[in-house]
Amino acid sequence: MKKNIYKLIGSMLALSVIVTSCNSDDNFTYDLPEQADVTQVTMSAVQSSSSQCTAELTVTSTDASSIYYWILPSNAEAPNSVEVFDNGDELNFDSATSMTVTTGDLASGTGYTVYAVSVNKDGLRSEQVFTASYTQPTYQIMVDSTYTSTVTALGSQTPSHTATLTPVPGTTNQYSIDSAWGPNFVATLTGNPTYQGQFLYAGTLTINSDFSVTIVGVPTSTWATGGTGTYDPCTNLISYTLTQTLFTGNAFTTSVVLTPDNL
Repeated sequence: MKKNIYKLIGSMLALSVIVTSCNSDDNFTYDLPEQADVTQVTMSAVQSSSSQCTAELTVTSTDASSIYYWILPSNAEAPNSVEVFDNGDELNFDSATSMTVTTGDLASGTGYTVYAVSVNKDGLRSEQVFTASYTQPTYQIMVDSTYTSTVTALGSQTPSHTATLTPVPGTTNQYSIDSAWGPNFVATLTGNPTYQGQFLYAGTLTINSDFSVTIVGVPTSTWATGGTGTYDPCTNLISYTLTQTLFTGNAFTTSVVLTPDNL
């Protein structure tokens, strides 16, 4: 709604110029809105403390106004004032102050430019586009020592468990996992409590540089045929799907999501 009002004001100003020119026999002059009166904007961005995939953008306005900001990759064509106004997200300021907002997910290791225009309380939009530069740091693999699991098999969830990941000495992003599907998984599916704590599906979990995940069952567990999945650097969730040959005649897969306990 505010954008439509501001556009109407701009149209009225343009119409005023046309009428003046039509009523003048000779050269004419008219007063354009003074750009010296526009609200000034400064911005800065830092990596968010809540997620390595987002940034915290601080916008400072010199008076009561609406600020429209648009974040684009630095290699994209720079927009003009109208384009930022039409496409930007709006922040409303009641006075000269600063406001901090969290961006959406940004690409790892990518440079961005934040573009902004202001509209003051009189509806005057800045022709100048204010800018700030920011480079999103390269995402890091962050692994916790313990995780809470969500395990799904045969269309139903099985009891949650705590999975422990222990770094494998001499390796990078490779971990021993004590139980990939939980110590009571088999007991739950079979309805036989004597299987509690058996058939753990221990193995080695590897997070690769592309954030893909592989699981290899321990060598003595020929039925634990491994699995694949992904690591999400924005949430630190580890998700994977396990295959198995323990349940003969029923080669179902098991989906697991590990949520870190301490990250």
